[in-house]
Amino acid sequence: MQIAQLPSDEELRLEDLFSYNILDTDSEKEFDELVELAASICNCPVSMVTFIDEKRQWFKAKIGVEYAETSRDLSFCAHTILDDDVMVVEDSLLDDRFKDNPFTQLEKPVRFYAGAPIVSPEGYKLGTLCVINHTPKKLSHVQERALVILSHQITRLLELRKKSASLRKRAEQIIELKEQSVNQVLQDHELQKQQIAEEIQEQIAQQVAACRLYIGIAGESEAMRNEYLKKVNEKLATVITDMRKLSRLLTPAVLPNVPLEDIVSDYIKNIQEDMPFKLRVSSKGNSLFTSMDINLTLFRVIEIWINNLKNRTDVTNVQVLFTYNGSVQLNIENDSTSYGMEEVEMDVMRSAIDARINHLQGSISILPNPTGGTALHIHLPYEA
Repeated sequence: MQIAQLPSDEELRLEDLFSYNILDTDSEKEFDELVELAASICNCPVSMVTFIDEKRQWFKAKIGVEYAETSRDLSFCAHTILDDDVMVVEDSLLDDRFKDNPFTQLEKPVRFYAGAPIVSPEGYKLGTLCVINHTPKKLSHVQERALVILSHQITRLLELRKKSASLRKRAEQIIELKEQSVNQVLQDHELQKQQIAEEIQEQIAQQVAACRLYIGIAGESEAMRNEYLKKVNEKLATVITDMRKLSRLLTPAVLPNVPLEDIVSDYIKNIQEDMPFKLRVSSKGNSLFTSMDINLTLFRVIEIWINNLKNRTDVTNVQVLFTYNGSVQLNIENDSTSYGMEEVEMDVMRSAIDARINHLQGSISILPNPTGGTALHIHLPYEA
């Protein structure tokens, strides 16, 4: 028995083989169908797609054999990848390379072998498409040509797998970057809220301290009472104005840079484990033209309403849908059978959602779901 020599480009050949990440992968229909076709064309009971690494030949697809790999030293295919053409062994017992090979001594021996090398676009022979018969046999020129054509199809499959894997990896990277961006938005938002809250506290504390001083003086001096009460009134007006200004500042500067549905999706992803129902988010249209006020208001509405639905024991599914079409429409649907429209209206008023929407010249309606439950429907114009 002769052990096949290593190809002169063995290191590069192995590097090219490993780049396809094909070894030890699960069976795939496309490869299985090619070995079935090869066996049928060549009228052989055994057919395999093999790839050869440092020490073994591994079968990606096979028909007529049970084992998944063999030693490279015993492999017929290790000889095939040393040449460019189809290797045909019509009778292994008459071939010095294989006549004492253990596979020729089996109950169902390898007496006939034909293999076409699987050649990568870089020119490296990665493995073979081969057929085997248990008795001596010959192939016609047409059958040999068919093996070559089928081996070319295997190369195309390998390239498609590699490109698909590359696209999946790129998509995963994009998703990861997108999630990092959304998380950074939310972190920046929380930091801004904390800073603004501290500023509100300081300004209100100063104004209230001044009011208390003026009220104290007014109580001690009847002559100056009206004057100091007037100052108190002015200070309170300043407090209210400052609070309104700072409230508007609560809109994070970074919010418009990321679509609202992405921020909501990330928010829902973070809270899903704590919710007794399943949450889903979807959108239609382009959110490019929505304002900071709209985005922040809708985010707050969703946040409030989800927490409200959390208290409903029979809600199992909640769907959040954004629609952008000359205006912004938000639908929050639930499947509760006991949460009636009058209760929904009361909860809208209690949570001041109506005030938030009216402030932006929007409208609210409560609609029944055809499949049960209710939907909170909000409409806001872009120019809000």
